[in-house]
Amino acid sequence: MDPARLPSQLWQSIRIAYTDEWWLLPGLVAVAIAYPIWVGATGVAVLAIGNFVGLSLSLSPWTGQTTALAGVLAVFWVVGPAAVGTHLVVQRLRNPSDNLRTCYRLEHPLFLFSLPAIVLVVGLGLLAASGSIVGQALVVLGAVFIAIRGAAYAHRVFALSLPLLAEAILFLTLAGGGIALLAAGAIGAGRKPVVADSAVGIADLLGVPALAGYADGVVGLGGVELSTIAATVAIPALLPTVAYVALQTAVSLVQRLRKPDVKRSSLRTGQRYPIFAHPTAGGARTGGSPDTSPVSGSADEADATPDDSAEPTADADAAAAGGDRTGGTPTPPAPGAAGGGGQEAGAGAAAAAGDEEVDDVGHTRVYSPPKDADEIEMADPDEAARRAGDGKYCPSCDEFFEGETRTFCSTCGARLEEP
Repeated sequence: MDPARLPSQLWQSIRIAYTDEWWLLPGLVAVAIAYPIWVGATGVAVLAIGNFVGLSLSLSPWTGQTTALAGVLAVFWVVGPAAVGTHLVVQRLRNPSDNLRTCYRLEHPLFLFSLPAIVLVVGLGLLAASGSIVGQALVVLGAVFIAIRGAAYAHRVFALSLPLLAEAILFLTLAGGGIALLAAGAIGAGRKPVVADSAVGIADLLGVPALAGYADGVVGLGGVELSTIAATVAIPALLPTVAYVALQTAVSLVQRLRKPDVKRSSLRTGQRYPIFAHPTAGGARTGGSPDTSPVSGSADEADATPDDSAEPTADADAAAAGGDRTGGTPTPPAPGAAGGGGQEAGAGAAAAAGDEEVDDVGHTRVYSPPKDADEIEMADPDEAARRAGDGKYCPSCDEFFEGETRTFCSTCGARLEEP
């Protein structure tokens, strides 16, 4: 890890918030308007149907009919909105090709949590200083933000990459947000006894006595007291995400030590490419041209970067002029065994030439350099500079970087070599 690149990674993580996550604030405003309308409309409809068929709607005492009614309302008010919200957020994290958006493809995915962590720490600080409602709100916002960035993180990392698990954490967070909004809205509307009676009934139903004091309870978090309503959102977001990141980091260290073989086709677009699997020529550069046919399931692997705990490389998509690539792009051939590099292009061409006749003019499976290749290469100013030792070249895609000190190719992710 290059310490000089850490500030740029931090800034890139912060910049995402206002360049690509602009939808978050309007989305919160839309939820604040649409959710109460939805709750009111469905609540009136369900209560009207219940009265029509003669169901008992009593909260005290809690009856079996009340349980059935609570289950229906839970689907309408908690599960359904959380599922819709999770789907909309995940769609915002991916491009039209269902791949991770370019902005989230940081060289060090842990930096995706930097801005949410700052919001969370500021909220905890305000809670510790004054216990203000602003601190509670910032803790909730930071927790939701962490769950959102966690879904992008799980898609980006290589080892133990489980996007579905991160999306499940996001669903639980939004479900907790629905419960918190219901309770806070009812208390704000002067219906606190309804919240208290509902909490007692659900506590008895689930066998969790601690839920009986939900309306006035507090929970310790980070050395401060957080209201139970705010904790309903913060705890489902923070605890599972922290546990997943810790486990993922440990697994990535093991992967880095083991250095297993990794095929490009086994990776999702936008996922980090482990440093030990970067394609190399395995020796001196040859006149052959590497295979550039697309690999199935890996339409955009040119942005590959090293393993989760390895040294950083330049991400091709981050260096691109802008936008997400949705179509297929040529990729280098998949690497060989973990301890060695890819097969040299020249050797492959020589072996194939022995099996079939090569036409220098027509389209053939094997590239054969023209007889005057040396003169052509010497006429290339990049080649002249390359032979002069002024820069580095990529043995995979044969691109030359004049005067560069980078370690990996920004086009295909292969390790650069000295001329």
